[in-house]
Amino acid sequence: MDIPTLEVLEESLLEYRGALVLVTHDRYMLDRVSTVVLGLDGLGGAERFADYQQWSLGRSRNWQAARATGRSKRRARVK
Repeated sequence: MDIPTLEVLEESLLEYRGALVLVTHDRYMLDRVSTVVLGLDGLGGAERFADYQQWSLGRSRNWQAARATGRSKRRARVK
């Protein structure tokens, strides 16, 4: 979409009073029009976030925790 069309879409979404699911790669638009970000983990789990940045930080922490857990399990098997 071109910029003027995106602006019209964003303004329309901001005025909309209902609920909807927005799937986009446009982080600016996501932060501008969303009141809740629902993060899906790909394993059937979901978590609510305030915005994209909060989701990104949570995802990073979860990834690091999973990586550390995987590393400790590998060490346990080696011994």
